[in-house]
This record gives sequence, C-alpha cells and structure tokens, in this order.
Amino acid sequence: MTPQASHSSTQANSRRAAPSRSSRLRAILLATSALASAALTTAAHAVDDGVWRENPASGDFNATGNWNGNAVPDGTATFNNSNQRAITFSQDITFGGISVTVGNYTFTNDTQTVNLDGIGLAAANGASITFTNRGDLNFLNNSSANNATIANNNFLTFQVNSTAGAATITNSGILYFEGQSTAANATIANSGNLSLFRQKHRRERDDHQLGEFVL
Repeated sequence: MTPQASHSSTQANSRRAAPSRSSRLRAILLATSALASAALTTAAHAVDDGVWRENPASGDFNATGNWNGNAVPDGTATFNNSNQRAITFSQDITFGGISVTVGNYTFTNDTQTVNLDGIGLAAANGASITFTNRGDLNFLNNSSANNATIANNNFLTFQVNSTAGAATITNSGILYFEGQSTAANATIANSGNLSLFRQKHRRERDDHQLGEFVL
C-alpha cells in the first residue's frame, strides 16, 4: 500500500491520539460482537431475506411496513424498482447485506450501528450503492463492500474475513481492518485515520493518519 498523496502530521500528535482511538476501536469491536451474538441467540429460525416495497411509506430501513411481508430482513435486503431510493436507519441492526438490482440507491447511517454479515453491499450492473456513514458501519465474517461507494465520517470496520472488494471509500473518520480482512482492490481516499491489525505470531499495527491510497 503506497500513499499517492500525504499531508504532514507529527509523531507526537499521533502518539497522543492513539490511546483514545484504540480505546474507541476496542469498544466498537466489543459492541459489534455483542450485537452479532445477540442476533444469533435471538434468531434461532432461518435467516429471512426481504424485498423493499415499490411504494414504501418512507425511506426508513427499520420500518416493517416498508418491506414486502411487513418484516425487516435479517438476511439479504433486496432493492428493486422503487419510488423511494434514499434509505436511512433509525435503529441498530445486524443483517446479511444489501442487494440493489436496478437504479441508484443512497443509504445514510447517521447515528446507528449497522452490521453486515452476509453479502455486504452489492449492486448489479447499471445499478449503484452510495453509503454515507456517520455512525458505525461494520463488515463481518465474509461480507464485502463489492462495488459500493462509501463516505465514512465516523467508524468503518472490516473484521474477520471481510473485504473492501472494489469499493471506492472516502474516509474522514476511522477506517479499521482487523483479522484476515482485506482492502482487496478498493480505492481509498483517506483524510482521517486508517488502522491495520494483523494477528500473526505477534500483533502488527500500521497507522496512516492522512493521505490517499489505492489498494
């Protein structure tokens, strides 16, 4: 990973900022694990996929009435033709991911925790996903950002075996890769904090505070 452009920052500032960033990242990982565990515990039934209505009452992802069958999916959420393509989140949620089959959809997470543990974000040819994150957005297990465009202003994590795929990511918050997760072929423009953790014989950490990266 080679920086294409960078801005100056002092090592002293980096060392002072590191403890608070590390504490916050640890808290995010613990919260993410707790939410995922709760989802597994409470959902003894098979994972349910869902299809977004053609004429939903609002753009609230968490509103049951906006889904065919009146149930928010905990598997894959599929978005076909709809007159509401600006989607928001009103509650914390763990589900498989988002599949957009047609059209240009925008997703905005202002304050919630959104965990993706299945397909992640996937748009068909000719369709697109633009995801603006101002809360916590976590890719878990084998999920992928695929070809999405992500603007991260708070906390974005890739954990376990997840991948950034071929996504375009603009990071002004904290972007975190952990475990066996990978940036793959993603393009990342970074003006925040980029942290890479790899567990081998010892823990390795690589912090990049500012710059632009093509991975």
